[in-house]
Amino acid sequence: MENCNHQLPDTHGTDQVKSSNPYTASTDKENVVLEDSFHLFYRAVDEGSLDTLQELFYLRNRECDVNLSFSAAQTYVKRKHRGWSALHLAASHSNLEVIKLLITQGADVLATTPDGETALHVAAKHGAADVVSFLLDCNVFLRDIQNCKGITPLLKTIFSFQYPFKGNYRRCVDLLLGAGCNPNISSPSKITALHMAVVKGDSLLVKNLLTHGANVNAICSQGSSSLSRAVISKVVNKDIVTQLLDAGADSSLQVNGQYLLHIAVSMCDDRIIESFLRNGADPNCKDNAGHTPLSIAVEENNIKVVSILVAGGGDVNYMRQPQCVSLLSLAVINNSLRMVKLLLNLGASPFTETVMWSTPLHLAVDQQNMDIIRELLRASCPLNTTSNAKCSLRPVTPMQMAMDLGNMPVVKLLAKVGCRIQASWLNPDRLPIVFHNRPQAVEQLHDIVSHIPTLLHLCRLKIRENSGDNFLSLLSYLKAESIVPAKVLSYLTLVDILDV
Repeated sequence: MENCNHQLPDTHGTDQVKSSNPYTASTDKENVVLEDSFHLFYRAVDEGSLDTLQELFYLRNRECDVNLSFSAAQTYVKRKHRGWSALHLAASHSNLEVIKLLITQGADVLATTPDGETALHVAAKHGAADVVSFLLDCNVFLRDIQNCKGITPLLKTIFSFQYPFKGNYRRCVDLLLGAGCNPNISSPSKITALHMAVVKGDSLLVKNLLTHGANVNAICSQGSSSLSRAVISKVVNKDIVTQLLDAGADSSLQVNGQYLLHIAVSMCDDRIIESFLRNGADPNCKDNAGHTPLSIAVEENNIKVVSILVAGGGDVNYMRQPQCVSLLSLAVINNSLRMVKLLLNLGASPFTETVMWSTPLHLAVDQQNMDIIRELLRASCPLNTTSNAKCSLRPVTPMQMAMDLGNMPVVKLLAKVGCRIQASWLNPDRLPIVFHNRPQAVEQLHDIVSHIPTLLHLCRLKIRENSGDNFLSLLSYLKAESIVPAKVLSYLTLVDILDV
C-alpha cells in the first residue's frame, strides 16, 4: 500500500498534482483574491466609490497597491486607462474626495503615465479646477512638468479649453499662473500658451497670460505670432487684437508676403485698424504685389477704413507700379462714386497718369459714368491730355474717347467745360464709325465746334486750366481770405454746368 500511495501522484494529471500541494493551492487562491482586489480597486476609483475604497484600505488591511499602474494584462482595464495610476483615473473624473483618500494612502503625485503625464496634466485637460488646486498644494513643482511631447499642464489646459466649460478652464489657468508656472514654455513646435489662447478666441485668457509675462512676440515653428494668428482667424476678435497690440505685439510681421495691416484691412473692422495705427503700424507698407493697406481698402470699397488710413498717414496719391494706377484711378475703374468723392475730399490728385498716360478722366469717360465725370470736372481735372491706352499708335483725349463711344451727353458736357474738338475730327474719313448712321448727332458735333462761348466763360476756363492741380486749394484760399465774392467763386466751380 505504501508503494501504491507513493506512485499515486504520478498517475494523475498536473492539475491534480498542484491541487494536492497545500502551498501551491494557497498561492493560487491568494493570486485570485489579489486579482479580485485589483479589479475591485479599479472599479471603485473609476466609479468614484469612496465606501469601497475605504473598505479596501481599512477593513481588508490594504490588499492592493495604491500606486499600481493599470495595464493591458488586466483585461477589465479600459484601453484609455492603461498605464495610468489610480490618481490619474480619479483626476480624469474630477473626483477630489477620491484623490484626497488616495493621497492619504500614499499615492505618488509625481507618478506619470507612459506619455509622461502627471495627474495634474489629466486634471488640467478635464478642467478639474478643484483637483488642480489640491494637487498644486501637494506639490507646487508639478506646475511646469512637461510630458513626453513637451506639454505642460498650462498648455494642456488651453489646448483642451471648451467654451461650455470656460469657467472651469479659466480657473485652472488662474491657479497654474498663480502657482508661478512659466507661461512661455512651448511645445516642440514652439507654440506657446498665448498662441493657443488666441486660437481659442478667449480674451480673458489672453489678458491673464499677458499679465503674467507671456511673450507677446513669440514665434512658432510655422513663423506665426499670436498677433498674426489673431488677425487671420475666421472670426477676428477685436478685443484680443487690441490687447496684443497694446502689449507691444510686432505689427511688421509678414504672412505670405503681406503685412498684418494688409490682412487686417481685408478681414477686420475699423476699430482694429485704429489699434494697429495707434501702435505704430506703417500705413504705407507694401506687400509683395505692391499693394498698400490703403489701396486694398480702395479696391474693396471700404469707405470707413480709407478715412482711417489717410488720417493715420496713408498716402492718398500712392500709385502702384508698374502700371502706375493711382488710388483715384482705381476707384474710377471700380465705378465707385462714393470712393471717388471721398478720395478727392481727402486730397487725391486728378492729375495722375497711368503708364499709358490715362488720367482718371480718361478712365471715367471709358466707363461712361456721368456722375464720376462730373466729380472729376469739379476737381478741375486735366481736360485735353492724350492717352495711348486704347491704341498705342493713336493717342486720344477724353473728348475723342467720348466720340469713339458715340456718347453725346458726355461729348456735350466735356465741350462745355473746355474739352476741345478739332474741326478735322469731323471730316468723313476721320469721323468715328459709330456716327456714320447718325446724321443728327453729326450735326450736333458741328454745332458744338461752331459755337463761340462768352468771354467770361473762356476766362474761367483759362483760370482753371492755368491753376492746374492747385485749383481747389486756390479756391479755398480765396474763400478764406474773402478776396473774391462768393458768387464769383461759385461761377469758377462751374456749378451752372455741373450741377444741372
